[in-house]
Amino acid sequence: MDKIIKKIEALNKLNDQAHNPKILWEEMKLVSDKAFKLQEEILELIQNAEEKETDISVLQQLFATREIVWDLIDAIAEQELFIKETTHTPQKKKCCNKKKKEEACECDDKNCCCKHKHG
Repeated sequence: MDKIIKKIEALNKLNDQAHNPKILWEEMKLVSDKAFKLQEEILELIQNAEEKETDISVLQQLFATREIVWDLIDAIAEQELFIKETTHTPQKKKCCNKKKKEEACECDDKNCCCKHKHG
């Protein structure tokens, strides 16, 4: 159980790193990769412990531990997706302040977001 606890502490640290507001996409990818590898190791240790254990309270603790691991991985994966979307999704530019059809568009982009042609 000590190995499991140490690995969960490491997973918690990775979760903290993932939620650092200054994390970059490249760093997030490394954190995520480490977290998923650690998850596999923890779940394998839990599986081995469950196979040997006969005490119901210990089995319940192992089950609760598995859920904690899943929650941490879910939080890391959600953060990874958020970082990926905010890093790799181009921002739509607001180019038109056009209120009525007859008003002139104030943008100068040839492929304006208002889908009209510029001279």
